[in-house]
Amino acid sequence: MRVRQRSVCQNCRSKKLGCDGKLPECSQCLLTGRQCPGYPAKWSFVQSQSKPAQSRRLPSNVSNQVLSSQEIVSNDSHLEDFACQPSNEISLHQTRGAACKLRRAEKVDLIIRSYVPDEELFPPDLISNEPRPRICGSWVEVLPAMSENPDSDIILAAANALSTSIMSRRLSERASSINSTRSYLTALQMMREELGTAKKSSDRELLASIMCLSLAEVMFPGPTEGLKMHINAVARILQANGPQRYQTGVSHRLFIGFRPLLMINAIQCRTPSFLGSDNWKMIPFAIFRPSPMQSLLSQAAALPLILHRIDNISGREASIGDQTEATSILNSVGDLLNSLNEWEASEANNATSPLYWYRDQSTKASEIPCIWFPGITMANAITYIWAFRIICLYEMERLASSLPQANFDYWRILKEHHIESVQKSSANLLRQICESMEYLLQEEMKLFGPASTILPLQVAYAVATTNGNQHNLELAVLKKVVDRLVCKGLQSFPIMIFERNSFLHRWDRL
Repeated sequence: MRVRQRSVCQNCRSKKLGCDGKLPECSQCLLTGRQCPGYPAKWSFVQSQSKPAQSRRLPSNVSNQVLSSQEIVSNDSHLEDFACQPSNEISLHQTRGAACKLRRAEKVDLIIRSYVPDEELFPPDLISNEPRPRICGSWVEVLPAMSENPDSDIILAAANALSTSIMSRRLSERASSINSTRSYLTALQMMREELGTAKKSSDRELLASIMCLSLAEVMFPGPTEGLKMHINAVARILQANGPQRYQTGVSHRLFIGFRPLLMINAIQCRTPSFLGSDNWKMIPFAIFRPSPMQSLLSQAAALPLILHRIDNISGREASIGDQTEATSILNSVGDLLNSLNEWEASEANNATSPLYWYRDQSTKASEIPCIWFPGITMANAITYIWAFRIICLYEMERLASSLPQANFDYWRILKEHHIESVQKSSANLLRQICESMEYLLQEEMKLFGPASTILPLQVAYAVATTNGNQHNLELAVLKKVVDRLVCKGLQSFPIMIFERNSFLHRWDRL
């Protein structure tokens, strides 16, 4: 006979969780927001099992590197709430390997349900041949299958870091972020070791793991140097393998998942990217047709080089050579604006509905009108094309203002695009970006919609801070949007938008 322990609440008993018996509420109920029913007043006895149940713990080669078995049991107890997989509906085989597999599945399911919008949610065991058109979500499709590899410790550690970060944002402060920080640092150390010995056959596991760490990074408050470190590591991996490797299968999905992050980083750093070459714009899409967002990125791939060229001649005494270079740059900006217009016209001609419209707000009060979209993919593409246009206009204005005399090509480009003034056109685009945030921040968009707003918000905030107090309404809207993003767990966004914004100090002098 074994004694049925008294200091276990009914919640923990029914779910087979470790209960610490604290009063007035146990820690498990406290951390998961359940009402603790307390503890029975009398002892009871139950028939002993013929064999003792094996403890649920990770394999010996992983347990000391990630989390202790007690911490993993505690973390798993929350997954049923966050990933909608109650543990009492899961058959747990009492073997070490099956328990490890179950925990991986739960963590992956949590990541999927936290990031993939409702409109694109798919069964985790269904992976279509053709990748879905997401800005950075296609990689999610490959995560379930890759995480089942028992030898892929880095996938387990990275998924644990991201899922723990997701759980931490939903728990009270008393749950602290110690576990999420420790899980992230553990996975980061394993990643460094993997990168030191990486071979071509392991690039897919590395890319999927780095994506998990990148998304976990933006959920920590403070500077985001770690995110740039991850993106630079991805760039080295992709370049080492060449564009042919990323035409099909898992590798293609991972490539189109990281491509937007690589492009955004190149624009923010104003540094030419290998993605601007024709090979990288064409070969990875030789088999599968690019999504609207991916085709837009191909059009905008010249932008980082343009910004780099502008920086090279701005802020110094102009020479005859600089005048010639400035004319060449302005022509490149004009070509890019034409490409963006052609992309939008093509999408509008092929679409069965408008690319965006103003939502009827008769039943909902709001400070500003709300722009609505046919889907998350088009919402991302349209907000990004507005941001790209603003960058082109402001940088063209900055270049022209640094020249000792008016440049004919500058005025020609403005006239061709029916732009009366850069400030007025940019102000209209700023308002449209602000009016689009309500769509992207819907609960149905999970973390995917909010996480994809970073570049449009950076550009919008940089415009809103120019020209005195003309954009006070938009500034107030942007600050509320950032507050909402922090509440959703994207704690690094205030620094990235308000402080470490590469457009701010350049545009505030225009």
